[in-house]
Amino acid sequence: MTANREHYSRMGEALALAPAVYNADVDGVGIPTLDADSISFLIAFGAYTDGNHTFTIEVSNDDVTYAPADADDVLGDLPAVTDGTYANSAVRVAYRGQAPYVRLAVAATGTTGAAYGAVADLGHLHVEPPVRS
Repeated sequence: MTANREHYSRMGEALALAPAVYNADVDGVGIPTLDADSISFLIAFGAYTDGNHTFTIEVSNDDVTYAPADADDVLGDLPAVTDGTYANSAVRVAYRGQAPYVRLAVAATGTTGAAYGAVADLGHLHVEPPVRS
């Protein structure tokens, strides 16, 4: 069966966590969800050298004060990186709650760290983005 429905022009995206080598805690960018009914994060991993890197999804009502999302609102397994298992791979996780702002946060340790970054995909938009070609 051939796919005949595209979603390329029906989704929004935002940089959630800048690609870098991390060896300390980092908070991603707060993503506003008011114009979308769904949000997921695609986390891309590069090389792993050392440390522990534990991902969480955090939510906020004001984009200032964040708290961990309820476990029931998180879809997929948030990575807990302690070795090279995730190197050169990608993981998708999602949030299904009602918070107006959502972000990724990482509790990280290590001397040289691990490389990763993330993009937020916003779906079921209330207003469609401009047509893309």
